[in-house]
Amino acid sequence: MNPVTTKWIKLYKENQDYQHIRFKLLNEGRWDYPPFDIDETLTDKVDLEKFSERENTRLPLFIGTPMGVFPRLYYESEFRREERVVAVLGKSLLTGHVAGVSIRIIRASLLEETVLTWFDNDYDFIPEDDDL
Repeated sequence: MNPVTTKWIKLYKENQDYQHIRFKLLNEGRWDYPPFDIDETLTDKVDLEKFSERENTRLPLFIGTPMGVFPRLYYESEFRREERVVAVLGKSLLTGHVAGVSIRIIRASLLEETVLTWFDNDYDFIPEDDDL
């Protein structure tokens, strides 16, 4: 795991409201994720049915990029039919920079989202030539 892209995990694990909540990753091939680092002890790979279930102890995890949100299920009207809480990891596909993770409520309209909390990645590391 790259410590530069996973600093947000420490904040997440220390947060009283969310530390007991795991992330669900969709394990079906048609719903691919871009590459990203995460502590695997926080994740469960699940099928589409489980991924879409609303649960108190697990949240669907999406990757938000300048090219859109992955898996693309995020945009599917069937998935957004009911208001639900999800996690979105913000990442640049070009640089690999991770901004952090937001926990948000999504609704049928893509314009109606509410960010509940933000786990900042605190990206303050600029590599020296020796670090590359």
